[in-house]
Amino acid sequence: MTVTNGGVTEDTAAEHTTPINVGRWRAYAGGFCFLLFAGYLLEATTLPTGSASSPGAGLFPLVVGIGGLLVAVVVVIEGLRSRDETETLPKGRELRHVLMFVGTLVLLALVLPVLGLYIAAPLYAGSIAALLTAGKRWRAALIGAVVGLAISALFIEVLEVQLPRGIF
Repeated sequence: MTVTNGGVTEDTAAEHTTPINVGRWRAYAGGFCFLLFAGYLLEATTLPTGSASSPGAGLFPLVVGIGGLLVAVVVVIEGLRSRDETETLPKGRELRHVLMFVGTLVLLALVLPVLGLYIAAPLYAGSIAALLTAGKRWRAALIGAVVGLAISALFIEVLEVQLPRGIF
């Protein structure tokens, strides 16, 4: 359908995709993430947190769990406030990027137990960087390497915590 607005012809979004209620889905997603982070936090409380001078293995998951719960609550509130807001789904190149991002995240979850965080995280970071930096594969590889070194330095040197290594 074409709409004429003061002599200017515009294509409406309904011609390409059907609008969805973004606010409602945002609230559902926030609620789902709240449940996930509540379970994550519950498991994190079983790990030793250590002390201020010597943090334990449970400190980082505890902070992530609390932060995730707070973000989930904000997302639910935002979704409820904007429950009448509609938007169209991504298409074309944008849809491809969304699907590639979700695919790499699922792949990370699948290979993490096998490869361990020291190998899987740099591969994931490099893959995401390759998606975001069009044609600059060397930059993506560099980002992956820096993430790998940063993870090792943070957990081994600073927190003195060994992460799961997978089968290697």
